[in-house]
Amino acid sequence: MAAKTLYELLGVPRNAAPEAIKDAYVKNGGRLRSAGAAAEAQVLKQAYEVLSDPKLRARYDQQAYTVSDSSSPAPEEDGGRHWLFTRRGAVAVLGVVLIAFFAWSYHKREQERIRFENQQVEARRLADEQRRYEEQRQKEAERRTAEERQRAAIDNAAAQRANQTSRGETLYRDTLQHQRTLQSDRLQLQRDRDAARREDAERRRQELEARRQIERDKRLARELDATSPRRF
Repeated sequence: MAAKTLYELLGVPRNAAPEAIKDAYVKNGGRLRSAGAAAEAQVLKQAYEVLSDPKLRARYDQQAYTVSDSSSPAPEEDGGRHWLFTRRGAVAVLGVVLIAFFAWSYHKREQERIRFENQQVEARRLADEQRRYEEQRQKEAERRTAEERQRAAIDNAAAQRANQTSRGETLYRDTLQHQRTLQSDRLQLQRDRDAARREDAERRRQELEARRQIERDKRLARELDATSPRRF
């Protein structure tokens, strides 16, 4: 009993199109099921599942597994034992096991690959989130720095305005005080002038009174001299 590849088991060439593989599976599977060869039909189904999947087919073409020829019902051997316990049944089971193991290992590798890709995607997503978080934090720090600079500029401008206002108020007070001092000086000068004029007027009055008194004394003396007897 010669071993066959999955292509030979389905009765198609290695370069058969997916449509041809599907037609061969439908034709041979129906024949095996009608003949009651459920195990051979299961092997044929496993072969079709491998060859109908492009990835599994490519992997199989690299491995080049072979299975036993179970395209026809096997006669019972060793006194009517079930065909599963015969040599052909053992080979068929081995083929099913090999195909199932190949499918499981491929599925496992695909799961690992998908998990690794998901881990990479998650790592990239976390890196992007971390980068966005850092950018947002940097922008927030820059915004706070700009706000602090703006507040400092406002406070500085307010301090300058307050200083200018204070200097203006001081200048105004000094000017007002100076004007008051000038006014006080003018008033004092006016009072001094008025006092000097009053003193001058009083002095002239006293001088005039003194002259008048002298004139009265002279007149009195002449009158006395005129009325008094003369002595010879």
